[in-house]
Amino acid sequence: MIFSAAALRPNDIALDDLERRLTWRELDDRVRRIARLLRDDLGLAPDDHAALLMGNRVEAVELVVGAMLAGVWLTPINHHLTAEEIAYIVEDSGAHVVFTDAEHEAIARAAIAPRVEPPEILVAGASL
Repeated sequence: MIFSAAALRPNDIALDDLERRLTWRELDDRVRRIARLLRDDLGLAPDDHAALLMGNRVEAVELVVGAMLAGVWLTPINHHLTAEEIAYIVEDSGAHVVFTDAEHEAIARAAIAPRVEPPEILVAGASL
């Protein structure tokens, strides 16, 4: 749907989280770039796992669709959980990377700190 909407209505608003707005063309571009980030820059292969810990924002949608395009499993994590609960989900999912936002970065780092080989943390706005 995103790709056909980008072709048919490229300048219409696709997403708006009251902080950022994206047109269908911009969403199409971002999703494809995120898929390349996952595959090429982070080295994730189809069926590898990543995790998502962030509030309701445009980047969350971009990451969900970009992961689907890359064939990467993306496990959403409820941002109301404790660090211990988040750590369990990250470990259980086998996530190689955790995507978060500035608001949840501290708890994401606390959750993965005890791991011997912690996944990389990428922060929306800073690293995306």
